[in-house]
Amino acid sequence: MIKQYTLSDQCLWEDNTSFYRFLVWQPEQIYIILGNSNKMEASVLLQAAQEDKISILKRPSGGEAVLLSPKMVVVSAVHNTEKPLPSKRYFQIFNNRIIHTLEKFSIQGLTQEGISDIALQNRKIAGSSMYRNPGKVFFHAVVNVSEKTDLIAKYLLYPQKTPSYRNNRSHNDFVTSLDKAGFPISIEELKQALAKEMSAPPE
Repeated sequence: MIKQYTLSDQCLWEDNTSFYRFLVWQPEQIYIILGNSNKMEASVLLQAAQEDKISILKRPSGGEAVLLSPKMVVVSAVHNTEKPLPSKRYFQIFNNRIIHTLEKFSIQGLTQEGISDIALQNRKIAGSSMYRNPGKVFFHAVVNVSEKTDLIAKYLLYPQKTPSYRNNRSHNDFVTSLDKAGFPISIEELKQALAKEMSAPPE
């Protein structure tokens, strides 16, 4: 059963008045989060998810299904404005802020790939999605700090839509974590650094 989206950044999604507001947060448990147009049966390995009692939620933004865990950091932001930027520009601004933050931890080889991914040595380290209407833009990105890719492969089917740089790779071959790539960092330190980087409104 798909549950209502009630995670930490729901308050941003519901905020229709703040010009700009952001949140850097850490999931308290494992979740499967469907994109707004995803079908559960086409995105999730249901038997494994049900056996392990993993909550399945549907977010307001687009994109494919993702796994969230306490070993990941989520960066969320809302921009209420009558003059929104193009979607591509929001992805560039916010993903560049994440990349700049990670580079402060001496992590090199980061690139923006596809529509909204961040890759480390051509393997996905972060993915982002967006919801927008005429007066609101809601963005969130997930950075994999130390979660094992085996867990993603355990619960998620191969996505229906993929960026070209994935090149048909499996979850285990396509996704990595900062820890697995040789960059073990403190989640708390990363959250603090991201919060500083996210403080200014997008321009």
